[in-house]
Amino acid sequence: MTQQPLLEVQGLKKYFPLKRGLFIKSVVGAVKAVDDVSFALNSGETLGIVGESGCGKSTIAKCILRLIEPTAGKVLFEGKDICPLSMTEMRTYRKYMQMIFQNPYASLDPQMTVAKILEEPLLIQHFGDKQSRRQRIMEIIREVGLDDTHYDSYPHEFSGGQRQRIAIARALVTRPKVIIADEAVSALDVSIQAQILNLMQQLQQKYGLTYIFISHSLPVIRHISTTIGVLYLGKMMEYAPKKELFAHPEHPYTQGLLNAVPSLANRRKKGEIILAQDVPSASNPPSGCVFHTRCPYCKDICKEQIPELKEVGSHHWVACHLW
Repeated sequence: MTQQPLLEVQGLKKYFPLKRGLFIKSVVGAVKAVDDVSFALNSGETLGIVGESGCGKSTIAKCILRLIEPTAGKVLFEGKDICPLSMTEMRTYRKYMQMIFQNPYASLDPQMTVAKILEEPLLIQHFGDKQSRRQRIMEIIREVGLDDTHYDSYPHEFSGGQRQRIAIARALVTRPKVIIADEAVSALDVSIQAQILNLMQQLQQKYGLTYIFISHSLPVIRHISTTIGVLYLGKMMEYAPKKELFAHPEHPYTQGLLNAVPSLANRRKKGEIILAQDVPSASNPPSGCVFHTRCPYCKDICKEQIPELKEVGSHHWVACHLW
């Protein structure tokens, strides 16, 4: 019997309209931030989404949680499409789906103590009385590596790594099933990054959490993910288990990203793909395959026809005309 995915995204699109005019604005185009993205995630897994800046990674995260409304597509949580739900109905699902934001200096209210920051989600979800909420908060504070003395402290009293631990605690306090981490370690020192990643893995094993981990750093994605999706200009270029993707990257864009990772050897092999030029504008993407303007293997069909995401191996999907 096939296991039902905990979270499934089908044909997700998010277009931001471009308007022109001084008094009467008319729509003249759209920024295709996310364009027909699909994937499935089982309970306890970690999906890493990687790509260059501006490729739509954060937009996917916000659409899944409906922090912004998708233009089209479905987001299925435990088999139920949450996109048509009202905001009142959606509030129930937010208990099970939480987010860790990128910047711990901006995502925590400077006027609230740690206790108030962690109590707010519990109040919204009508969790217990004051004593039970305090007990839950103290438990979560210890879980993320802080101690009881931090209960009444303010965000400005903490380092960046400690602030991100508070952000993790806030996401964890409602006992969610899915946590989306949007560049959760990019603002931290490398040594602190490792501590936070190890903490997240420990919490995942203890509580059976399912993660979507967004990053532009391949080493970070490799450390924490079980499956990886490679995004480019709002489209999924490649989707595969971690070991398979790093051992056998099939899409030229994935190969270019892997080649861009700094190496102590600092030697390039003959035929390696080097990503030249800038990423095209999402408001005016190239026709056909959106990567064809930077691809060394570009053919005529690449300029005219959008490649389908096809399975080229066991759970290994690639959107490329070379296949």
